[in-house]
Amino acid sequence: MKQYHARVRGIYCTALTKMLLDMNFKIVQASEIIQDRLELNEEIDFYDIDIKDRDDRQGIKVTGLMEPLNIFIKNLREYMLDIIIRRWPIPIDGIYVGKVTDIHQHILYIDIGETIGTLKIEKTDKYSIGEKILVQINRESAGRKHPYLLKEIRIPGKYVILIDKPGVKISRKIVDKNCREKLYNLGRKLVKDNIGLIWRSSSKNKDEEILIEEYNSLKELYYKIISNAEEENTPKMIWGSQYFIDIEFPYLSKIFLDNIRSKVAPTIKNHHRFRASGPIISRYVDMAERLLERGDKPENVYKKFLNTIDKYYFCEGDYIKIYHVKPDGKVIVMGPAKVIEMSWDRSKIYVERRIMGRGVYDGLDIEKEEGDYAITVFEEGKWSYETRYYNRENKLKGIYININTPIEVYPFGIRYIDLEVDVTIGKDGIKKVHDLSLFKNAIKIGFLNPKIEERVLNLIMEVENKQFQLD
Repeated sequence: MKQYHARVRGIYCTALTKMLLDMNFKIVQASEIIQDRLELNEEIDFYDIDIKDRDDRQGIKVTGLMEPLNIFIKNLREYMLDIIIRRWPIPIDGIYVGKVTDIHQHILYIDIGETIGTLKIEKTDKYSIGEKILVQINRESAGRKHPYLLKEIRIPGKYVILIDKPGVKISRKIVDKNCREKLYNLGRKLVKDNIGLIWRSSSKNKDEEILIEEYNSLKELYYKIISNAEEENTPKMIWGSQYFIDIEFPYLSKIFLDNIRSKVAPTIKNHHRFRASGPIISRYVDMAERLLERGDKPENVYKKFLNTIDKYYFCEGDYIKIYHVKPDGKVIVMGPAKVIEMSWDRSKIYVERRIMGRGVYDGLDIEKEEGDYAITVFEEGKWSYETRYYNRENKLKGIYININTPIEVYPFGIRYIDLEVDVTIGKDGIKKVHDLSLFKNAIKIGFLNPKIEERVLNLIMEVENKQFQLD
């Protein structure tokens, strides 16, 4: 079985590195802390997949070759019931023959076959609608429906990146002066025909023969791409090798990763959820786990930790936000929601929202009226929550049961992934299930783990069989 290489960074690094090792991946460019925890040797080498935190720390961004990405995802789904996977179908390094479809304020709108991308141009550049153009995906736009494009072509290899302009560049991660000088001199010998290169960090201390062979191979590939592009007249991908996946870790997934991490390092309860709560809480996590390393009792450390961070959380009377996240990644921020009651540990929270605007309540077909308000009950770890709508005379108008990944409580409010399907109960007691097809389609697309279907269908049955108080 082929062994793939992975580089991992971020708050999930320890747990994911342990999992990747169990999947027979080789870990490269690991930090000193990770090398020490998992008894790894320093490996400055290329990587087939690269893992980093999402900006909100609710999961990871993964780029790499398709086969190792598939192996990685298959293993995550095996153990994480509520995991969310969002694949970007366009290669992040994809090179396309495109056609200009529109020009507006120095931006070209280009049909690349799979979608429309945009390319910024200079005022002096002259293009016409219908003109053929060779472009490459800007990897910084990974995940966007309409990607940004570049005119400059780059072809990445294991040790070198080929660029379509003269020059020799060296990764800033290579700091050894002798190594940089050696690579620069080698690059100057190789660069010809206005084709330059960038030495990657993985090129450090590699045999010249290996580096020269890869450069020549990439150069041959470049000319082949140019030749194929000249022959193609319709929008089409000419080449692409690396893909992007956004992975979100909801409640159960974080707990699973906590358990994996605890096998190789002192880990407080809900480690990854606290890490995702922001830099202040994250620093207190470090302090608590240093106490665990010292040998303090876990229950005492956790109690002290919770008491310390309590001042950063909301209280009764505060207004919080509710992050209602769709399977495709769209975030709907509901609120403001006033906390009217909560348990001492915030595991059960009642919030009130005043209903603004007109229209009807989803699924209930009841008109919104001035003075309406909603009372919602959130319970940490629960797969659903109940919202009751009332009119200004405090009469119940209907009940809405939202089905979602287990609820997470953060200093800033509530977060969960909406699973699309809902149940409503009218004031006459009639129950209706809504959008079950959307839930099943989210599984079919690949956003949701197929294993989640049985859990959700059982939950719907529980709600249908439950007796609700309608006053």
